[in-house]
Amino acid sequence: MVTKYEPEYRARIPSDSPSVSLSTLRSVFASGGHGASGKNSYTPFSVTGRFESVQVKGGKTLSGVKGTIFGIACPPWAREISYKDIQCSFLAEDKAQGGKVEDFEIKEGEVYWAIGGRYHLVSLRSH
Repeated sequence: MVTKYEPEYRARIPSDSPSVSLSTLRSVFASGGHGASGKNSYTPFSVTGRFESVQVKGGKTLSGVKGTIFGIACPPWAREISYKDIQCSFLAEDKAQGGKVEDFEIKEGEVYWAIGGRYHLVSLRSH
C-alpha cells in the first residue's frame, strides 16, 4: 500500500500530562471524533520526543531515548485484506537504534497524524 503522508493534525503531549502509549493512540484513532476518523480511514501518524521506553520486536526495550515513531493505523473494515491494528517503527534521533514497535511510553512530545483519504492497494497474483 502506498499513501502520501502530510500531517493534518498535531497534538502536543505536555510533560505534566499522563503518558501516551500505543493503546492511547489506538483509542484516539478508533474514537471517530474530529480528526480521529480511524473508524473508516487509514491513519498515518508520527510521534516525536523523548521516550520513557520503546519496546521493539525481539524483546529489546530502549529507555530514555529521543526519536520518532512512524506508522499507520488500519481501519476495522480493511483488517482482513491489510494488517491488523497499528503498524509502526521507531528510529532514534542518532539513527543508531530502531525497530518494529510493540509498545511505547512517552511523557512529553508531539503526535502528528492525517486522515488517509486516498491510497493505492495492490493485490499480488500467484502463478
